[in-house]
Amino acid sequence: MNKPKNILGCVAKHTPPEGIREYVSRNPADFKDYLDEISAETKYLSNISRLVKKEWSRCKEQNQEFCRLQGMLQMKMWISKMSKLEVQRKT
Repeated sequence: MNKPKNILGCVAKHTPPEGIREYVSRNPADFKDYLDEISAETKYLSNISRLVKKEWSRCKEQNQEFCRLQGMLQMKMWISKMSKLEVQRKT
């Protein structure tokens, strides 16, 4: 007979830790807002990743070194922008 595995405080049957269950039961609307925020952020990062990959494949045919540096610069700018948005959201 297999026993459920305990991983980081969660049983393998996707039972959240006690603290999370208590929080969700007290504030379901707040938790939904939190999940919506994470979902939007994940979608945003996925779009950035997709655009960078698309740009990189297009640049492969041209001057590779210039495009590599340009891609790195764009990625750093996007990361900086995300960091600023995160700070604004927390305040």
